[in-house]
Amino acid sequence: MLNRVIILACMLLLAAGPAAAHKIIADAYVEGATIEVEAAFSNGDAAKDARIEVFLPDGSKVHEGILDEDGLVAFTARHRTDHRIVVNAGAGHVVELTITADQLPATLATGSGGSTPFVATAAAAEPTMAAASPAADLEAMIDRAVARQIKPLRQQLAEYEETVRWRDILGGLGFIVGITGIALYVAARRRTGR
Repeated sequence: MLNRVIILACMLLLAAGPAAAHKIIADAYVEGATIEVEAAFSNGDAAKDARIEVFLPDGSKVHEGILDEDGLVAFTARHRTDHRIVVNAGAGHVVELTITADQLPATLATGSGGSTPFVATAAAAEPTMAAASPAADLEAMIDRAVARQIKPLRQQLAEYEETVRWRDILGGLGFIVGITGIALYVAARRRTGR
């Protein structure tokens, strides 16, 4: 009985470790017409050299590329439509993100525009947009300013969510160890006849 409990506890501990070790975390930020994608593994390492593909609602691929050393890539949208972003770091580490049309500036042309390509930019580059009016300029400036302020908060939220998961895993392991201790105590009491 005791051996079975110990073997079961060891198997549960070994099974819990690798499951969360290589999870990929990604997020996409919109600043004006620029979409910036950032990806990292759950241990904090940047997902450098991960492949990125961007698809429109009609399924057409409009951008593909590789994340840089910091796990970043940015590109400029040409149309105001939904974008499905697929980040593939290999070995089954794939995450999908969606940028909705309402996150992009109203100054962009609506619709998918077929397979019109995106223009790749450096991650920190300012987007270039042709503004239709001073009100559109003001809206675009506000969108960029808000996006810059929200980006660190979104990163902190993603890190916090990952921390909560680890806390939950460690709590579960503590529960298993506690149950094992109770089982060992009961088994010892039975052997001594008390």
